[in-house]
Amino acid sequence: MKYIEAIIFLIAVFLILGWGYIAYAEKVNIQVTWDVNTEKNMKEYRLYKSLSKGDYPNTPVAIIKHPTTKYTLRSNVSGKVYYFVLTAVNNRNIESGYSNQVIVDLRQPQAPKNLKVCL
Repeated sequence: MKYIEAIIFLIAVFLILGWGYIAYAEKVNIQVTWDVNTEKNMKEYRLYKSLSKGDYPNTPVAIIKHPTTKYTLRSNVSGKVYYFVLTAVNNRNIESGYSNQVIVDLRQPQAPKNLKVCL
């Protein structure tokens, strides 16, 4: 009987600690910016995110109206590397090829900013 109680206790601890860890997942804002397309018939931009280089899903994570040139994506810090590309879409729904790829590495903490030395 004590063996069963010990197993139940360990399962309960695992569930409580596991759920607590997931619920406490740190969030980070990823801001993506780009140069505006100057064509007169521009409609929108489509932002794609992937966990593997060069392998992007068919559905974008965001559709951003032209002429907006920045987007903030809220994401969990999960120890992963994300790859982003952007496409431009005109009024006839013709989508461009992918932009340059940008890599966001969330496996390590962000470096401190604005370091200064005063004498």
